[in-house]
Amino acid sequence: MKLAYRPDIDALRAVAVLAVVIFHLDRNVCPGGFVGVDVFFVISGYLITGQIYQGLAAKDFTLRGFYRRRINRLMPALLVMLAFALVAGLFLLSPFDLTRLAKSAVLSATGFSNVYLWKEYGNYFYSGSAEAPLLHTWSLAVEEQFYLIWPLVLMALCRLPRRWLIPLLSVSLLVFIVVSELGVRYATSAAYFLLPSRFFEPLTGALLAVIVANLDGRRFRAAPSSACGIVGLLMIAWSCATLSEATLFPGFNALPPTVGTALLIIGGLNRNSLSFRMLAVRPLVFIGLMSYSIYLWHWPIIAYLSYYGVKLDTTGALAVLACTLVLGWASWRFVEKSFRRSGSALASRAFFVRRYATPVLGLLAVLTVCMTFKGFPQRWDQQVLAFDGIVSTKPNEVRAGCHVSTQQYDTPPKGSCVLGDRSKKVEGLLIGDSYANHFTGMIDILAAHDGITLQDYTMDGCEPIIGFSNLRQASYADKCRSRTAFDYRLIGNGHYKYVVLAAHWPEDDDGTVAEAMKQSVDKVLASGSKLVIVLSNQTISAAATCPVRKLMYASDRNCAVRDVPVQPGYLRDIQKSHPEITFIDPNAVICDGKQCSPIVANVPLYRDDGHLNEVGSRLIGTLLLQRGVSLIHSGAAENATKVAKGPT
Repeated sequence: MKLAYRPDIDALRAVAVLAVVIFHLDRNVCPGGFVGVDVFFVISGYLITGQIYQGLAAKDFTLRGFYRRRINRLMPALLVMLAFALVAGLFLLSPFDLTRLAKSAVLSATGFSNVYLWKEYGNYFYSGSAEAPLLHTWSLAVEEQFYLIWPLVLMALCRLPRRWLIPLLSVSLLVFIVVSELGVRYATSAAYFLLPSRFFEPLTGALLAVIVANLDGRRFRAAPSSACGIVGLLMIAWSCATLSEATLFPGFNALPPTVGTALLIIGGLNRNSLSFRMLAVRPLVFIGLMSYSIYLWHWPIIAYLSYYGVKLDTTGALAVLACTLVLGWASWRFVEKSFRRSGSALASRAFFVRRYATPVLGLLAVLTVCMTFKGFPQRWDQQVLAFDGIVSTKPNEVRAGCHVSTQQYDTPPKGSCVLGDRSKKVEGLLIGDSYANHFTGMIDILAAHDGITLQDYTMDGCEPIIGFSNLRQASYADKCRSRTAFDYRLIGNGHYKYVVLAAHWPEDDDGTVAEAMKQSVDKVLASGSKLVIVLSNQTISAAATCPVRKLMYASDRNCAVRDVPVQPGYLRDIQKSHPEITFIDPNAVICDGKQCSPIVANVPLYRDDGHLNEVGSRLIGTLLLQRGVSLIHSGAAENATKVAKGPT
């Protein structure tokens, strides 16, 4: 049985997709536009559940028919977009990035790209993910996973007494809202990408669909329907205007757009309502009909332009929007509609093989070849390949198991994780966050020269400051504080002759960090250890990608940025009050007093905007050594410290 067509829902799709596209074009215009995806999830839950529920009531629902319709609805346009992304990638992407594209394309075609993207990029809003052409497919994977399991769940629930269904769905909805909130608190990145923390959104639509189906044709009056719709529209607008990439999401923060979408759907049940009449206008409905294709095409265009180095101004953003709408229309008109007209033919095995299985297998074969041959490096010259290889080297991969994640906070120091002179027993300790880890190459060079052996003992996101953590997730912050307390117990027990503290040192707005840092320094000095503090290096936009792209496209782009102070004031205060502490400043190599460059001696230094790659870290150590910098505070080191600038 087919549900009555709701033009207002198509218009709501238009609102959702436009919010997402505008957010991706300019986050300042619509900082919370990413909630458009959540609107889609609620709509999908509502429509799909309505179809399944009516089909079960009429006893004409089949899993085969359902999955056939979903394949016919989603896959043709997706496969065309994937093919385009791959062809464009062959001309534009480095071997490393083309390999990553191939992996994400394979998983996009099979419905699991969200897992890969979570593992590969971690944070959806991370600057490096802005150039991933298939980043947007994570939401398609979430929907496909929902479609895979929800019919089975609903069929099982419908075998129970009818009066149980709405209460069970309501309780389940509350449970999954709590699951989502716990997810953003304890596993923020996973919560954003994965189905369990998103499940309450389509489930909201599902519950609404069952409630509406049980109204037995009764309609809401126009006035309350209008009120519901207007409140819902305001909730979505408020979310788009006030939420941002800094918001912990989804969790409770996803409730306004989720509830707002549900209210708009309720408001549209009465076609005389104000919200229905506001939404169901032809331009919005038309965009809504194309919304899936618009969503598919907008992001690869933006990502490839960003990859090529094009910075969009207002005119450029409008041009991209126009191009997206044209491609979205073409995909909807010539791909989506064509396959929908032939949808019943998919029941034929031969037709299914010819129109779907064969193209999928062909695409997967091409992608597999691409991964096997490591992104076809023959497309680029040797210097491009050398740079591409260097920027992807990570210290934690060179010394596997030495730098640990927050979840592994209680991992004890490993005997194999040492820096410097490996012929001697450990006499020093390096602690800090991922920035301390990226300095290990540099510190290894300096420590080896001084005949010092250091224990490499660093952890993600954990600055070596007693009682302090910059991590937003409460559980992670607790683990960081526990790890730091353990570090300083080791130091306090007099185990180490040398202690090296390194981090991306946090700013201090209220004196809290300064006081905690003073306690940390005092603790080290009281133990009798020689203290070395490694200062923060400059953060440079596109530090890893700019040098490679400059070679790839033979452009004259300038990868350097202006040299500005990056060290917090409390470190300057510590230097003044404790001349016995050695400060190592990597910016003595990266910067020349006027500008800071991610390329030194024709070697790229960074692996992302802030972190050094392994080769770059070691080069900085070598160049500092040539300037007389030492971990041991000697006369030579005194002079070198001046060269290295100290906190500025």
